[in-house]
Amino acid sequence: MLGMADMTVGLGWLLTVGAMIFGVIYGALNWNREEDDAS
Repeated sequence: MLGMADMTVGLGWLLTVGAMIFGVIYGALNWNREEDDAS
């Protein structure tokens, strides 16, 4: 059984990792679009 503390830490990690992955993908897509528009 997971305690409330473990669940909170796990949820925090999921949000952090998810935000990092989303930020990287979103930034990469925008960077590629800017490159395409420049050319």
